[in-house]
Amino acid sequence: MTLRGYILRAAALLLTAAPWQARAEIHLFGGTEPTPAESWRVECTTDSAACAIVERTAGPTVTGIWQATADGARVAVISGSAAGGVPQGAVARGSLLFVILRSPRPGILPGTVMGWATPTAKDGKWDARIFTATDGRTLSKPMRFTLTAGDNSHLQLVPVKKGLKISLWRWLPYMIRPGFTEVDDREKGLDGFLRVWPPSLTSPPPTPVYL
Repeated sequence: MTLRGYILRAAALLLTAAPWQARAEIHLFGGTEPTPAESWRVECTTDSAACAIVERTAGPTVTGIWQATADGARVAVISGSAAGGVPQGAVARGSLLFVILRSPRPGILPGTVMGWATPTAKDGKWDARIFTATDGRTLSKPMRFTLTAGDNSHLQLVPVKKGLKISLWRWLPYMIRPGFTEVDDREKGLDGFLRVWPPSLTSPPPTPVYL
């Protein structure tokens, strides 16, 4: 088969797979999941406001104030959802909102929601969507992550890569394939959050406390 034939065959496979990809976006138990394209703001702009929300809602034990390992941003993890915002009472299913209290970017105002998460069937794990791009003021491009509570003082974020992948190089004769591949040997689970408040009663603080 000629090179043109290989390319046409791969294109036909992509067209055949398109309807399958669209159907995969429908969740059996939850219908179609809402996915806001940009961040929004809620009335949780200070540490005291975040503490008050945590204390009045019956949320998961991971609710509280955390520090992002990537840039040091101060983030409130509170009960809430992308559809309903901050609740006035207990939230079913343990859904979470990630709200920025202090950001190293001055244009990102306190109260900006940086992401949200819904619980999975596995204890201590959430299916999260975190905004990964910004124009300096608004966050955008939500990407999927798995949020894991390693213990009560650490939250890990691992990106999820899901979808159909077709490599044309696998269809070409062996001799013209590239002789190298991209390698990323950084350990997974190093990005996430360190607990600030309330202190954990079952695990040591992420940084030493000197008396």
